[in-house]
Amino acid sequence: MIRLGEPLQTVRLIIRECTEKDFDSVAALLADPEAMRYSLKGVMTKIESKGYFQQRFLQAYQERGLGLWGIFSNVDGHFVGVVGLLFQEVDGKEELELAYRLCPREWGKGFAEEA
Repeated sequence: MIRLGEPLQTVRLIIRECTEKDFDSVAALLADPEAMRYSLKGVMTKIESKGYFQQRFLQAYQERGLGLWGIFSNVDGHFVGVVGLLFQEVDGKEELELAYRLCPREWGKGFAEEA
């Protein structure tokens, strides 16, 4: 049984809760125009990313026991992207969404499906 908060490992990936140490990697992803092309929020500044990181990562872990987790290579530990469960408001109702966003250099490698 998987307990929230414990890292997960797949064949190629480590998936875990992000910490403040991961913020710069997440902020770079959220500032990348290619990665954010289909985002409703669009490209984020570092200040916007900080608020998003606090809410969708750190605060979500504490308040709901879920949120976006970091995806890292289990070979060298480099940041691949994020994946997780988010509550989104849709037509005035809170809905649970499976979300992911990968660094463009990692696209086409099957990491989203693996995560």
